Parts: sequence; structure tokens; C-alpha cells
Amino acid sequence: AGVVVSANGQYIYVSNRDDDSVSVINARTLKVRSTAKVGHHPFGITIDEDGRRLYVANVLSNTVTVLDAVNLTKIATIEVGELPYVVALAQSGKQLLVSNQDDDTVSVIDTNLNNVIETISVGETPEGIDIHPDQIHAYVTNWMSGTVSVINLNTMQVEQTIKTGQGSRAFGRFIQRTASTD
Repeated sequence: AGVVVSANGQYIYVSNRDDDSVSVINARTLKVRSTAKVGHHPFGITIDEDGRRLYVANVLSNTVTVLDAVNLTKIATIEVGELPYVVALAQSGKQLLVSNQDDDTVSVIDTNLNNVIETISVGETPEGIDIHPDQIHAYVTNWMSGTVSVINLNTMQVEQTIKTGQGSRAFGRFIQRTASTD
């Protein structure tokens, strides 16, 4: 969750929690190209498919920083819930979902307007988020309640809560597209 690779494979972006910054690394030379300050204690990070915008969850600032992925200039700072942790793009990049650990919610951000359009209550201490290939369903792991919340992004409602083992945690991609055998 603290690292993401651009879709074209040219750049690696890393959140530096203790420096309150993000670094971009050239994937060919493996050298740091630049570093930019963001909010306090950045963790979750993702990039849009075009490689233009970078989204960073700042855990102790309760914000998401939007950066220009090319030059790391700040585009926006968006206030979200308490202890934002993981970010995931949905609806073909039109929405950004943010797990807020301390208030048991997911913030939904409109990526064109850079503001929160919905706050959805989920299980206790949400962490990992991934989006189904249908772009309609989001899955959120809830660490302390041992559940996964299934969110319908069309209705902005939790459709189902799945009981799992204790300590449900997932970072990065946890849904993989495979060929159907049906």
C-alpha cells in the first residue's frame, strides 16, 4: 500500500511515512528522481491509469494529497475521515475510496472535483480496499471486526458484510482477474 508502479512501468512511487513525503523512482535506473512533501505520515498510495495523478492517504493529517504524478506538484488536499489508511480508484478512475480506520468509514471522493461526495459506514477499523472488475463493487477488509464489507458504488451502500477470521487485513491488490471456467 505504500508503493505503486505507473501503468507504463516507468516509475515507482513510494510513500515515506517518517519523512512526510513521496518519492518517485525511475524504474529503469532505480534512482530517485524527485521527492515531495505531503501530509503527516503518508501510507496508502495509488496512481490513475493515465499516470497523471497520484493519490496519497496521510494517516495523521486526516487528508488525501493529490499530486501531479509527473512533477509531484500538489493539486489538492482533501479532508477525509480519521486515520485514512488505504486508497483505491474506482468507477474507471472517477472515484477514489479511502479507508478511515478510526471512524470506521470509507470516504468516496469525486476525482474531478477533488471533494468527498459520500461517507459510508463499514466494519471496525477498515484497512484494505479493492475494486471488483465490474467497477460496481468495492471490498473493504475490517481488521477489528473480522469482516469484509461489500459496497455497491452505484447506491453507495453496504450490500453485504461477510464474516471472516479475526484480523482481516489486506494491502494492495487482493482481487485478481482470471479466466472463467463456467
